[in-house]
Amino acid sequence: MDRKKILIIDNFEQETVELRKSLITFGYEVRIVQKGTEVEAYFNEFLPDLMVVETRLADTSLAKLIQFIRDKSEKKPIPVIATGNPRTTEERLDVLGREIDDFIYKPFELDEFMVRLENLLREVSVVKERQPVTSKGFSGSLAEMTLVDLLQTLEVGKKTGIISLNAFGREGKVFIIEGDVVDARLKSLDARQALMRMFTWTEGHFSVDMNKHETPKRLLLSTREVISEGMTRQYRYQQLMYGLPAMRTMMKRSTSQQQQVTDDEKEILQLFNGSKAILDIVEVSSFDDLKVLRLIKSLLEKKAIVQADGIHVSRDEHKQPTTSPASNGTGEHHLTTDVFSSVFHPDDSQSLASLNRRRIDRRKGSRRSTDRRSNGYTGEEKVVLNKTELIMIREKLLSGLKSTS
Repeated sequence: MDRKKILIIDNFEQETVELRKSLITFGYEVRIVQKGTEVEAYFNEFLPDLMVVETRLADTSLAKLIQFIRDKSEKKPIPVIATGNPRTTEERLDVLGREIDDFIYKPFELDEFMVRLENLLREVSVVKERQPVTSKGFSGSLAEMTLVDLLQTLEVGKKTGIISLNAFGREGKVFIIEGDVVDARLKSLDARQALMRMFTWTEGHFSVDMNKHETPKRLLLSTREVISEGMTRQYRYQQLMYGLPAMRTMMKRSTSQQQQVTDDEKEILQLFNGSKAILDIVEVSSFDDLKVLRLIKSLLEKKAIVQADGIHVSRDEHKQPTTSPASNGTGEHHLTTDVFSSVFHPDDSQSLASLNRRRIDRRKGSRRSTDRRSNGYTGEEKVVLNKTELIMIREKLLSGLKSTS
């Protein structure tokens, strides 16, 4: 599993203990540095993906430390979260004036801290996951538009293209020719297995490249059958995830007395060794993904497995589903590429340069209600869509279909 690395620079040890536990629970690799003078050595050895910096380091100024990090970020963007408790307005303004990505007051709430940290990492992942393209295409967040929606978009418009999806550090591709799904690739899975797994991805990013290709057909199902099965699978996945920890949560076998487990549960139980996340178990098991999740849920209920450090993880993404596959009708989700390209054009403001503007916005007070899932870095000549824009497209398409009927 590709574990993200977090480097914490903080000389207040008692204030980082719970934060470190939470980060490890979520599957991150963590290092803590207490002296600013040791940062460079740790940085070069650890190569962090994100840094958490206390503003009151005794031996190094915040300005010097931030400049060091930015010098190291020329090739690889490294988000910086500053933490502290400025006592005066002047101190607060000095911190907010630095080139940081976020500022969180101490003492902080762990749930809020984790959400803001993961949002920053998702933004940076767009830089590495989305390659600039020169042809027609679009991209966005899987939280707003899932693989089912994307397949419906290309199927109704009889379009040819390649869908790239990135989630949990994994990358998959789906190949479509004139609206027909011909192949899907994800690690060593066959085409159908790859599709079934990617149908459950509701976080991460996607990009659609509309270039023509001649990929051989390896999938025997029709596109309509694929979409129907995908909708059902999404719904069942959402039901299973309700009450389960996040997919990146590290789990281990419980040492307490356990209820009797089935043979299938025993097979899954043997895979938990304290260093694997739920996502890892799903991928290495010989069972179907949904069956693995059902078995894991049963083992949790029987207290046969526990989180690696016993910390409870609360995740909003696992709210109980309120709709069934039947309510997700195909009509309202058929979004053609023609509508995308006719309504929206690439916006130069949503480029790497927009990072500076967002850094300023983030430092203006609390952002508890801010949702930045779709406001990440963008590549050139690509349309990045948020939920409001997708609704606009849907309404425009529906009105167009009515006028032609």
